[in-house]
Amino acid sequence: MTEPPAVASPDAAVSSEFTELASDEQIATAAAALERNGIRPLLAATGADARGLVGSLLVDGAEVYNNTSQTLEAIGVADDIERSGRYQPLRLRLYRMDREMQRREMRTLAASPDYVVGSVHALTEGGSLLIASASGSQLGPLASGAAQVILVIGAQKIVGDVATGMRRIYEYCYPLEDARARRAYGVPSGVNNILIINKAVTPGRVTAIIVNERLGGQCRQQGGSWGQRGQQGGRVVAAAVHDAVDEQGRRAQHLARSQAAVGVALDPLQHGRAGPVAVEGSYVQPVLGGVPSQVAVFERLLPVE
Repeated sequence: MTEPPAVASPDAAVSSEFTELASDEQIATAAAALERNGIRPLLAATGADARGLVGSLLVDGAEVYNNTSQTLEAIGVADDIERSGRYQPLRLRLYRMDREMQRREMRTLAASPDYVVGSVHALTEGGSLLIASASGSQLGPLASGAAQVILVIGAQKIVGDVATGMRRIYEYCYPLEDARARRAYGVPSGVNNILIINKAVTPGRVTAIIVNERLGGQCRQQGGSWGQRGQQGGRVVAAAVHDAVDEQGRRAQHLARSQAAVGVALDPLQHGRAGPVAVEGSYVQPVLGGVPSQVAVFERLLPVE
């Protein structure tokens, strides 16, 4: 099979168009449109404010699934969900499950949580939300599976209309993610599924937090992969850390050759290089059955420049 050609990176004009913060007028217009469409808009001046809003919306003890998102990691929401002890973090539970023996249970857990928290690729001034994916696994809960949906959206993602939102996905997000995927995994990315939420059938089910600052450029995506599994005498000897290939946490070697391997990252601009990563003891699982003797590490975001 001939490898698909690499996608060219966005030129400076495209990058500028899709990375500049929206004006206050555009933010107000998008927020008003969201409300008309049955989606609750909340405005936050900073990422810290958005983090507080997310915490105020989540109920203690609830099952919460945090989608793969640089935005959530950058503002601390991913850590709040996974490590605060306030919630039942489904992503961590999925880390610990056997993908072969508990595949059905894993699908059920990920498909219908109490809350799903994530981001989008574009928000239009008409109040439409656009999310792209290679496998599509996270789109079902956003569309209908989760009881409540919370989306944190940097103001640089606001665009004029759906057509421009599609351009942002194909001309900006996808080329950057495709280049990163080829470097990291030797496989291309793919825009195989696109969810467009024009209106919420159940008013108030979806909350969109618009943040008046550019989010997602500080870190490479959160603990969104299952990590390398194995055992090494209960201590970390070495750890190679890479991100998930798709939303189920599968890696390149887990995918059939015919499958598109990589989801389109929500905030791909800074995926170019990764710096050092600290391995924390709380993310080391010393004993796992049915796998080779390797270091087990629950992967976190790689800080990038």
